[in-house]
Amino acid sequence: MITISSNTQKWRKWLLMEAIGLTPVGFRENEVKRYLSTEIDHVIRYLYKTFAAHQSANAQTDLLVVVKPIDSTAFGQFPNIRFRSLDELPFASREIRSHITPAACELWVCKTQLDYLPGTFAGRYLVHLHPVREEVIEIVWWESPRLLNSIAINDTPNPYLMSKRAAGQKVFRIGYFHPGIQRALTRDESEGCVQLLYQHLLRHETALTAFESLVESCNLSHYNIEFKFTRGFGVNIDWDTASDGHVLGTWYSKGIGC
Repeated sequence: MITISSNTQKWRKWLLMEAIGLTPVGFRENEVKRYLSTEIDHVIRYLYKTFAAHQSANAQTDLLVVVKPIDSTAFGQFPNIRFRSLDELPFASREIRSHITPAACELWVCKTQLDYLPGTFAGRYLVHLHPVREEVIEIVWWESPRLLNSIAINDTPNPYLMSKRAAGQKVFRIGYFHPGIQRALTRDESEGCVQLLYQHLLRHETALTAFESLVESCNLSHYNIEFKFTRGFGVNIDWDTASDGHVLGTWYSKGIGC
């Protein structure tokens, strides 16, 4: 497994998050296992070991492991190859190889425990800066934020919520709530999670202000921060703008980072 920590644009985005204070220092090193794109056999061995350990532990949670082929020059939206059980692994090598392009230099592996409690959710915090400021929260329970890019709101088995706060307002107001199909969530439970996220945003207010200032210095009109919560504990996991390269270039031009 490789240890170089700054050789892809995606990793540089996370380094910026650490430097500003949006993410704890060292968080990603603990969360992501990185392999060369040629090390598929190493990834497969890790998958078998991880799912076997989870199964033998008789865990009360489900396990989701995601493999991402990473292009060193791209900033995000990489394929997410998802595995949920040992039964899927005989086909894992073929599935991973089918998503590897000549531009892929690494394979990143992330695992998530899913306990299906109300306090386990993920989503994004979207801020429109111009022409009128508006903040939007989207939450999906027991899945990754990536689901929000292709979600069919009324058909998803997962609960989903959208909440907004206009300029000058102090609270987020729920604009849409879908309780889910397979596993339902009550509206009161969802409102409790909005409050958890609100407190999370307050704790990161200084870092968010610094990031927003950076985005505005690039003359961009919006940004979003992706987050995930596990049993009520939240962490920011990514960010996106209309021009991530411009944001990174502006940041590094200030002489911070490399």
